[in-house]
Amino acid sequence: MSKPKTSRLSSNGVHERTEENNPIDEKRLVFLSVEGKTEMQYFNRLNKHMKSRSNTVFEIAVLGRSSAGDSTLGQVIELLDEFKDVKVRGVLPAEWQGMLRLEERYSTSALKNLLAKDPSDKLTSEEAAICEALKAESIDLIYRKKLKELSRDDDIFAAVIDKDNNGRSVLEECIVKCEKNGYELYLTSPCFEFWLLLHLCDVRTVYKNGSVDLSVCKAVTLEVSNLVHERKKVSEKAFNTTYYPNIPNAIERSKGFATELNKIIDEPGTNLSELFISLGFKKEEG
Repeated sequence: MSKPKTSRLSSNGVHERTEENNPIDEKRLVFLSVEGKTEMQYFNRLNKHMKSRSNTVFEIAVLGRSSAGDSTLGQVIELLDEFKDVKVRGVLPAEWQGMLRLEERYSTSALKNLLAKDPSDKLTSEEAAICEALKAESIDLIYRKKLKELSRDDDIFAAVIDKDNNGRSVLEECIVKCEKNGYELYLTSPCFEFWLLLHLCDVRTVYKNGSVDLSVCKAVTLEVSNLVHERKKVSEKAFNTTYYPNIPNAIERSKGFATELNKIIDEPGTNLSELFISLGFKKEEG
């Protein structure tokens, strides 16, 4: 029997599901797996605003991962696979317990109580020791339990990826895998910063003379940094004053570029507008 695949689901943050007046009307969650820190900052800040919106039935939950840096395209999809596994097989499958020899190292009652506890409950010293032993195997049990508790059948699972240096065959394989597993896929070319640039100006008009090569990630990233005066990040101030108010404009401006996956692979564009339209953003809100 093979050792369990290294877990990457890990986070110190806690997601919540906002309840309306009737618990049945809880907002649906869109669980996002993203590649870079910039995307993670952007969507986490977006969710703070989404919680207060009354005209949408969705909220955003960015899946936390053990790696602090950027992820590869494959790892983004693997994170969704792992969450799907949590939903289907539970937070700690029986074969994992056996392979990690947990029942040999800890009391059966401690292990049983730990798995039955609410994620926010206080742990005994032995239960905490089990959690630490699992973390040594890259398994964040508390976070997995929280995700299991939050998940519902009508939630949406989605990957946010860049074309960047990924070739056509890699991207096509990613598209097929997402379709097979029921994941939404949001692709931006050449990189996520192109979506940010759409917030900042009328890209097609401003750069029609070719002053910025919109097919080159470094060029687009540098232009965004120059316009917002911050490098490779989305600060709270920039999001609140510049990005969030211009989401409807970004949606509209994206129509001037590739919006279908098979075309975004070859030319500048994004289909992220589909996500934001589903979240309730409309042109007139700008």
